[in-house]
Amino acid sequence: FFFFKQKTAYEISACLVGSEMCIRDSINSYIVQKIIEKGDKNRMLIMTADLTNLMQEELDPKDPINLHRKQYGNSKACLQEIKSPVFYLDNSVIKLLTYEELTKRKNFMTSDAWELYDKAYKARTV
Repeated sequence: FFFFKQKTAYEISACLVGSEMCIRDSINSYIVQKIIEKGDKNRMLIMTADLTNLMQEELDPKDPINLHRKQYGNSKACLQEIKSPVFYLDNSVIKLLTYEELTKRKNFMTSDAWELYDKAYKARTV
């Protein structure tokens, strides 16, 4: 008999390769930026419907982020599938992990997105 440890969402997402990793990191960065620019900065969240509207308004229909979302039919299904290490879904709300957790996982987003988040986080705690 062989016993296999069930992988956590973080372990599964950490083993993505190539284009899957690029898409995941692009989506992570885009969500962080949209929460800071358009979402609730105090609670670090955004509604999935608001995020979908922003994607449709701001991104080219053939942008890889939009194409990935369309592949799943809606943003919520897409976000559940990528198992992000920087945010989680609470019903229809996308919430960033705590500052301490994101500090350990900032390599899952662009440096620009991390700097934007870091600056916004520090500004709200002053």
